[in-house]
Parts: sequence; C-alpha cells; structure tokens
Amino acid sequence: MRLTAIFGAGFCLTAVYGGGVGVAQTTGPAPNCCGMAAVHDSSQKSMVGTAVNSATSTVYFTGYRGDVSEIYYPTVDTLATANMEFLVGDTARTFLDEEKNQNWTVTQPDPRSMRWLAVTTNPGHNWRITKTIFSDPSNNTLIQRTTFEAMNGKTVGDFNLYLLYKPYMKNAAANNSSTTVTSGGQTYLVASSGDGSEISALGSSLGWNVENNVTMVSNGYYGVNDGWQDLNVNNPTPFAMWWAYSSAPNGNVAQMGWLNTAGNTATSVAFDVVVGFGATQAAAIAAASNTLGEDLSAQQSLYDNAWHAYAAGLSTQNGTADDQYYLSAMTLKTMQDKTNGAMIAGIGTPWGYAEGDSDAGGYHLVWSRDMYKFANALITAGDTVSATSAVNWLFNVDMNESTGRFPQNSYVNGTPNWNATQMDEQAMPIVLAYRLGPSVYNSLWPKIRLTANYIVTNGPWTQEERWEETSGYSPSTIAAEIAGLVDAAQIALENGDADDAGTWLNAADYWQQNVTNWTYTAQGCPDTRNYCNITSTYIRINTSPAQGGPLPAGWNPTANPNPSMVVNIGNNGGAHRAIDIVDGGFLEFVRMGVKPPNDSTIAMSLATYDDVIRETIGANSPAWFRYNFDGYGETNDGGP
Repeated sequence: MRLTAIFGAGFCLTAVYGGGVGVAQTTGPAPNCCGMAAVHDSSQKSMVGTAVNSATSTVYFTGYRGDVSEIYYPTVDTLATANMEFLVGDTARTFLDEEKNQNWTVTQPDPRSMRWLAVTTNPGHNWRITKTIFSDPSNNTLIQRTTFEAMNGKTVGDFNLYLLYKPYMKNAAANNSSTTVTSGGQTYLVASSGDGSEISALGSSLGWNVENNVTMVSNGYYGVNDGWQDLNVNNPTPFAMWWAYSSAPNGNVAQMGWLNTAGNTATSVAFDVVVGFGATQAAAIAAASNTLGEDLSAQQSLYDNAWHAYAAGLSTQNGTADDQYYLSAMTLKTMQDKTNGAMIAGIGTPWGYAEGDSDAGGYHLVWSRDMYKFANALITAGDTVSATSAVNWLFNVDMNESTGRFPQNSYVNGTPNWNATQMDEQAMPIVLAYRLGPSVYNSLWPKIRLTANYIVTNGPWTQEERWEETSGYSPSTIAAEIAGLVDAAQIALENGDADDAGTWLNAADYWQQNVTNWTYTAQGCPDTRNYCNITSTYIRINTSPAQGGPLPAGWNPTANPNPSMVVNIGNNGGAHRAIDIVDGGFLEFVRMGVKPPNDSTIAMSLATYDDVIRETIGANSPAWFRYNFDGYGETNDGGP
C-alpha cells in the first residue's frame, strides 16, 4: 500500500498537542478525490478459509504472507477487501514498519480446520504480532484475534499501532465510499460499493486512540491521503498520524485507525479485529457488533468443529491420507460457493498488483473444466455431496437451456464473463454427472441430451483448447469429447433413447479411430534447445479447420499435422510450426479411457514431453511448463 503521495491545496489544519508531540488532525471529508488507479492484492496465498457449511456466514478469506489479503462476500466470486495489515511505529517516531514486509510465518494449528495462525515480527524493533484468523460461523464477519507483544524490555505503550484496511467492494474499487460511523459505543470504519449494495464495517475490541477529543480513524483516497501517505510524509513530524477524515466518497478509498495502546505498561495486549459485511450499513455494523459481543473462543470451536465434521466424512484412502491430502480437499471445499454449489478456479487474481477494476473476475470465476476437475477430486476424496451440488449448478445454472452449451467461464450466478466455446468444457459436465451415478444423472438427462447433441454438431474441432488461445483439433479436448459422448450414450440407454445413444457412440468411435492421424506427428522438432532428438509425438494442437459437409468425413480437419502448419502462440509467444509444439494434453487420452497407457503413441509422446518441458525445482521436485515457447506466465522477475 506504499504509493507516492499526491497533495493539493485546501487542507484545513487544526494544531493540537498530545504526548508532548504536535499532532494535527485534519477532519471533515477527505479532499482531492478520487485516488490512484485500483489494483488487486497479490495472487500468492498463504491461507484460505471459510466457515464450512454455515448457512449464516458467506465470508471467504485469504492471506498473503502473514496478513489478511482478499476477502470475498457474499459469494465466493465477489471481492470485498483487497488487504488489511498493521503498521508499527515507536512513540518517539523514529521508525514505521509495514507488517507484510517483516519476518512472518503462517501455520495451521489444527490440521483438520481452515483456521490459521500468523506471526509477524521485527526483532530489531522489539515487537511481535500473533493473529488467529477465521470467519464467524454465526455472522458475516472475518475475525482476527490478535496479540501484540513488546520485547526486550519494551512495553506496549512504547509503540504506536495502526490498522490499515483497503476495501475493494463488489469487484470494483474505483467508486467506493468510506465513512466513520459510531454505533453502540463503538467506532467503525465503514465502506460501501458504488451502488451501495455491499458494505463492510471494520472494528476492534481495543478501541481507537483519541487525540484532543478526536477519534483517530481516517478515510482517504488511495495513494493521495490514505493512512500510509499520512504516516510517511513530514507533516512536519514523520511517522505521525495527522489526518482524521470523516469520509471519502466516490473514489478508490483506504481506511486507517490508530489503536489505543497509549500508556499501556504491559508487555503484551490481546484484542480482536473484526470486519463485518452486509447488504446495508446497518447489517454490516450489526455483523461486526454481534461478533465483538460473542464468546469468540466458542465461535472458534464452532468453526473448527464444522471443519472436523467435514474432514471426518472424507475417505482415508485406506489409511494413507495425510495432512496435505486433507488440506487439499478442504481448500477445494473453501472455493465452493455456499449459495448454489459453484466452484471457482482460484480465489485470487493473477499478478494482482498489475491488475485493476478492468479485470473484475480474475481467477475467481467458474470454468466448467476446472470445476469438473475439482469436483472429480472431491468424489475421489469421498465428498459426493459437494460434487453433486457442483454438477447440478453446471446443468441448471451455467448451461444455456436452449442449446446445451456451456460458456468459457462465468460468475457464480451463471452470467458469462468470457464467452468463447471450448469443447472440452461441454463434455466434462457429462463425465462428472456419469461418475456420480443414476441418482444424479437421470434427473439431468434432458439437459445432458442437449449438450451431447451440441458436441456431435460442433465437435471435434474447438474454437479454443484448454489453454484458451487457439482453435483446431486438440488431443486434450477430443479426449474429453469422446468420453462425454460415451457416457452420454450410456445415460441415454438407461433413459430409453437408443437412437441418440447410437449417434453419439458412432461419433465417439470415429473420433477415437482418427485422433492419432489428426494430432500425431513423426516429423516434429520440439526441443527448445534447438536440436532434434525425439520426433514422434502428439502435438499441442492441429490448427486446421474442419472439412465440413457430410459426416463422418466432415469431422476431419482439412490437413493433418505437417511441416507447413503454423500455430500463432498467444501472449507474444510467436509463430511456430505446429508439429514442434507439445504439451501434456495427450495424457487425457489415458485419463479419459480413450487409449491404454501402454499405447506406443502415448509412450513416445511421454518421452518427448519429459525431454522438452519438464524441469526440476529444488532438489528433486519435477514440474512441467504448459507447452514449449509459451508466452503466458511470469517473467524472470516475477512480473506478468
């Protein structure tokens, strides 16, 4: 949150004095609307969580390093908070530490709960902060139980402790508003979305510092007169809070409060920070107030016990399940929306510091491909309930009811975001339904029929393959299409529709019998080190269009892989021979049952795949690039 300060004329300053140091409070609405351009927080997450299966709490939280990062409310795709962190200074005002830049650890004290323990510290400046982070199962509130410790002979009163909070309401920060509200003896920092339908309320059990009868909380415009700017300019004293703006309307806002540690001679102080959410200001404040008034130890137990119950229902994998297994399953469950079962692809935005309001969805959108894989993993883990909820969302909310088509991705309410057609995303919902069995797929049969007919009519060619860049004939896409049609045929037979079953099986057979001709080459030179060693492999994609016309010949591409075929790689990856570009898509042939694992083309492709794009990370951890010459991903300095 450190940005260059921008100032304008017109400040109204009133000099007051406290603690022997001049401190000027500038009150009233913040001037100089409307703040610097909005940006998301980091996509790196050190924690994620939610009150699992709670009907009264729809808050989903994340963390970056040792701090609370993005919070989502009221659905798992709707960002409400960018970040929250402490700033620590001494009362002599000789330093100011930003918490996220200090030493930190994040641990999971209970391996069967998504409650987190975060510790940040600066031993050189003699302080440590320990936070227990979870969400309230009984209210729409994020809870941060905090202990501030003074070390090496210091006391709590030797420090100034500030809480910096960055709203990002309803996936957009550019037109938020913030204000200070006193209710029930508590002072809250309240923020609202541009349309006023999403509200947050930040409060603390410790209370805020008061200087000359002014409660030291402030609302400002991000990068202009927010709390970070206040503390880091010489006004004329550095590291002093001078501004106590009562509101900052219609801009990119940030909020800060100076916590009350004045005169505290103890070596530690424990307190709670809460962020309540609601559809109205009253509801958000009520959520925060209710949480502050609760027995938070009891709420923590409720939170933990709900996760314990969820974990207890998972398969132990014949006794081999370890803590990483349970964490993985619980993370997937965290990313499932509680209102309707949709599962987002990721709870963040890639390269968030470089992305703003124009990238409202980030990865916190639903791709039916990602959702299939997540739900499929949960089935393997023993959670068929969540998977059933997911597949019902796919066919009842996401699918176009007139065509049977699924969009590229969408919001939790089913509104498409990107709307290209990816044919594997048409087939995977059918495969998921089939795996869940007749109690699930028979009720979805009319919609499955629509989608299967859509696949036969429009496949096997795809507008985009799984990397969302190129049209053509993709091994991974065709594998899913074949599996989807075979599964749909079985469902059709159970529902008395032999005609459709026959049509779909004929298409699946033809595609299975021809996919090697369509996507395999013995002429490739895929090595990124510019020498050829293995040349027989499945390629990433055959970029030819379909022949069209009478079937089955109309399904064929206009050309099979050859040295003249070019693929233009997205994200400035350049133009390359299609027969030189490989990825792991061919592995879907085995996963989907299209080819046996000992098929010679699979064996040859696996050798090429490992030789060209496998890397070793650390001592002995294998990893694979998406494909050679890929233009998408981080630069060497970590940027987009």
